Amino acid sequence: DLHSFSGKYFNDFFGVENSEGYRIYNTLGNPQNQMMWHEVWRHPLLPQRNPSWWESNPGTAAKYSWLTMSVPALLSDIASLKQSATRNKDHLEILEFYTSLNSFFALKLETQAKLREYKQLSNDQRISLIPVIDKNIEKINNLKQSYRSLWLRYYKVENLYMIEDKFDRLFSYFSEVKDQLQTGSGSFPYNPSLKTDWLYVKVNNDSLSSKSEFMSEFGLDKLPTKAIVQLMGDSHAKLFINDKFVDEVFVRRSLSLYTEYKRTKWINILDYLKVGKNTLRIEVINYNPRGSAGFNLASYLKDCQINLDSYASDIPNNAKWFGRELGKIHWIKPVAKKYPYEVIAPDFSRERKSWIER
Repeated sequence: DLHSFSGKYFNDFFGVENSEGYRIYNTLGNPQNQMMWHEVWRHPLLPQRNPSWWESNPGTAAKYSWLTMSVPALLSDIASLKQSATRNKDHLEILEFYTSLNSFFALKLETQAKLREYKQLSNDQRISLIPVIDKNIEKINNLKQSYRSLWLRYYKVENLYMIEDKFDRLFSYFSEVKDQLQTGSGSFPYNPSLKTDWLYVKVNNDSLSSKSEFMSEFGLDKLPTKAIVQLMGDSHAKLFINDKFVDEVFVRRSLSLYTEYKRTKWINILDYLKVGKNTLRIEVINYNPRGSAGFNLASYLKDCQINLDSYASDIPNNAKWFGRELGKIHWIKPVAKKYPYEVIAPDFSRERKSWIER
């Protein structure tokens, strides 16, 4: 039977007659022990992610209980098997890492629940959140170092950065939450999603243009000491400043982590600006048969009194945006449309650009 076969298989794999190898895999294979990759890296202040139809959904409380119960037993079995195994001991380090990731995920679930209930917590409970967040940060750093060590044992260093960036983003998220708690600036819990609008051009009451052009004019009394914009397009967007081509984004949603990086561009525009009148122009094309062409822009102009963020309405100290179908003459006010995916707002002070959640 399956139980007998599994026991013999793991005994042979680790070269020792005991039940620990089988027990480790049996525990890790339990549906309540499955971590959705996107949930692990998700911003801690976002609402709970709704699982897809094919994902197991035991519930957050049940998953947390199972993880906290199973992790100590797993670590004990792994430690014992490390002493007795005569073959494939290095494999146990991978299982140990995965178990540590389980432990972190349980802590993250607990922390997220407390953060969402922040307004109902007492002052003492609110203060106690800081060490909990510090514990998350410590575990993230330790996991990153462990993962790097494991990766370099089996692979070349190329592309390791894409996984390390996941740890770095999560580190940044928790650090930003901690800063907000400590300074008390703004309401808490805050929404970490993108604040700027996705702008489109309305053709009629029923449709948006698939080929659009957007423009904004603004004046500068002096040049900023730093000028960064973050550009995202739906889906091919070209940025021009003062009639000079600057950069473009053209990658659409896919299953490739490598291409996901190219969906968001972080662009230094300082060399394209001038004292006096400046013009930003963005050309956008959506190649889907029924697609709508739009873009999103977030900006940081240091030592300057104006922003270039994409908003459909008039915002104080922000450049005004206009749009039109590509090739048309008259400019009109663009419209805002909800983007179908959650996007984390950038943090220019930490040089962290947005990430599009799954």
